[in-house]
Amino acid sequence: MTEAPRSRRLPPLTALKAFEAAARLGNFSRAAAELGVTPGAVSQQMRLLEKHLGVELFERRGRDMIATEPARAALAELRQGFDLMARAAQTMRAASPRRRLLVAAPAGFAAKWLAPRVDRFDAVAPDIDLWLTTEERGADLIWRYGPEPAEPGFAARRLLGESVTPMGAPRWFEGPEAIETPADLRRATLLHDAADDDPDCPDWTAWLAAHQIDGAESARGPRFSAGYLALEAAIAGRGLVLAKRALAQADLISGRLVAPFAQGARDVGYGYWLLAPVGAESDPRVLRFIDWASAQARDFDASLGQL
Repeated sequence: MTEAPRSRRLPPLTALKAFEAAARLGNFSRAAAELGVTPGAVSQQMRLLEKHLGVELFERRGRDMIATEPARAALAELRQGFDLMARAAQTMRAASPRRRLLVAAPAGFAAKWLAPRVDRFDAVAPDIDLWLTTEERGADLIWRYGPEPAEPGFAARRLLGESVTPMGAPRWFEGPEAIETPADLRRATLLHDAADDDPDCPDWTAWLAAHQIDGAESARGPRFSAGYLALEAAIAGRGLVLAKRALAQADLISGRLVAPFAQGARDVGYGYWLLAPVGAESDPRVLRFIDWASAQARDFDASLGQL
């Protein structure tokens, strides 16, 4: 076997991907959400990379992690390298006899909203092999949660809004200690989505204050680095979560979660956007997915009043 040139003896690819995301987003938690891992895993990868390279890559400023001068100097070339690898992967996919469509989405949205609907896309597009990923680079289409994206070279469509309301496993709403009114939340364990950076999305303190509920320990309770992790804890009966309805819909329909105060759900400013490269609308695969996703979003909006 031919030995790789010294210039190609790279640091671990996983660590490089984590570094690129963290440097671009300026925050380990946001990088972790994009990559579908925990913030601790990103931090560990950064320590490994710094040990491998012998340089410090980040310095903390408040809640943000700022790339150091050596990190900034290498970031542009690293992005170019990832772009080249993504194009190489696309070339290999294009040679496949099946027409693959690679769709990127945040981990929670992919797991909770997209994945349960994959069979519906297969039913209307059996000739397209749909691949879901949390890695945006090289994707044919990208889902994003947030304000309207300003991504050069991409056109964005807002397909879904979002709202939040308290939810919990059925056991919290049964028996003599059942939660029946918002005031009863004083005796519940409150779960927190600690990753949410939507400035318009209420936390428990804001939600309880809006309902004029005093005496609840709104700051206490377990915290989770991603909303879908908090949902899983709620499903397991650990407590109640102030959850996003798009992520929780399948669990509400199945009865694994109950939303007792859904009529008072609060809309938030952020939404779910579908990004397509400019000109990609001429690709029949892309058009079929956009049409399908738009129909799924309309069905979801129509179903909210039934949950």
